[in-house]
Amino acid sequence: MAQIHTLTFTNKTGLCSSKRRVVFSFLTFCLFMAIIGICGYQLMYGEGGSTWTGSLVQLDPDMSRDDFRLPKNLKPFYYKIHLIPRLSPAQNFSIDASVQIDLSCLEATKDITLHLKNITVNEDSVRVWELSEGRLGWEVSQRLELEVIGHKYDPARDFYSVMLNESMTPGNAYRIYIGYKGTLNDELVGFYRSSYLDPTTNETR
Repeated sequence: MAQIHTLTFTNKTGLCSSKRRVVFSFLTFCLFMAIIGICGYQLMYGEGGSTWTGSLVQLDPDMSRDDFRLPKNLKPFYYKIHLIPRLSPAQNFSIDASVQIDLSCLEATKDITLHLKNITVNEDSVRVWELSEGRLGWEVSQRLELEVIGHKYDPARDFYSVMLNESMTPGNAYRIYIGYKGTLNDELVGFYRSSYLDPTTNETR
């Protein structure tokens, strides 16, 4: 009677597995990864045309996912952010902040559109200048300030737009300054607060 030989694999710890068990484990792992991938896809895109933007948002069926992308007429090349967080419940963990963004104009436009979420813009603080290149880099002049004539908000796409009285010129650089307020939330998103238990004092810090 012929002998039946079973191919085995031995790892460094001395454990053995038959070839059939190895193949079965590999196929099970592949199936598990496929299920994870399908679930991830459904969470990101769903059947109703949803997309991930920090939270699941149900879109209008006629709205393209590209509508969540910022217009391509401006390209930022420098950011300067100033934040003053207030780390006290009595002050509601509020944030006083400002941002300065330098932009290259690629296509003529009268609007500057940015992403905005859970912050309040101080509209009176918003200013826009055309930049000139000096010895020490990009410089602004009061003579080159553009007039801000309005503000637009699109909460469905987290858009905030600054409207100008004149069109920006392709090839030129511009600077926008925005003062705003926010909240130091505990949602592990963006600029957030967290805590830990000090093992020495048993206090929450």
